[in-house]
Amino acid sequence: MKAQPIQEEHFGTQVWVNPTTESMREEECLCFSCKNLKPNEPDNCPIAQALYQICVREKVALTLTRCPEWAAKESAPQEEKVKRLDYADVALKFLSR
Repeated sequence: MKAQPIQEEHFGTQVWVNPTTESMREEECLCFSCKNLKPNEPDNCPIAQALYQICVREKVALTLTRCPEWAAKESAPQEEKVKRLDYADVALKFLSR
């Protein structure tokens, strides 16, 4: 590891975080640039949904680096990043109630 893990609070839980990979997680995870990722939609990617359920249950964050179902999104990456951040803000506000 380039840097030692540090403890941080995420969604109300103290967790260990790898600061090197955490800083690039959203930009490099295949899921976030895949047109099959459709949170809260019936046709959401089943792989992403299963990984999301593990993340919620175990209070972890994952970065997907390989996927047989990946397909490039048609929208601009910056626009998607803003949408993800907005969604994260809403989720954080909801969980902090």
